[in-house]
Amino acid sequence: MEYVLNFREVDQRSIPLVGGKNASLGEMIKAGIRVPPGFAVTTDTYSGFITEAGINDQILSILSDADPDNVDSLNKAGAEAQKLIKGAPISDQVKRAIVEAYSQLCEKCFVEMLPVAVRSSATAEDLPTASFAGQQ
Repeated sequence: MEYVLNFREVDQRSIPLVGGKNASLGEMIKAGIRVPPGFAVTTDTYSGFITEAGINDQILSILSDADPDNVDSLNKAGAEAQKLIKGAPISDQVKRAIVEAYSQLCEKCFVEMLPVAVRSSATAEDLPTASFAGQQ
């Protein structure tokens, strides 16, 4: 399982693994466009985290109980799922992979503690059938 991938390693075929924004950054790099260096945490990392934490069934239950036509119900479901995720432990393997990728990024940029931007990159938001990207 690959927990993180460098932007240079991804392209449009990587959308299911890193999302559209990250895949586009990889495509831009391959086209010779200057892009700040970075890396993506993969969907495999998320799936493994949810499974290892044993919260998958709880999250599915919360989501299935939510009323998609009721904003309050959706907000409550989101808050409950977020609480489960925030309270779950992150495996040592995932921590090591992210810390290693960050360390390599710092070395590449010659900065000891490089400030970074963290962005979401949903795997489905850029599909032709999706609208209102980032709001799913």
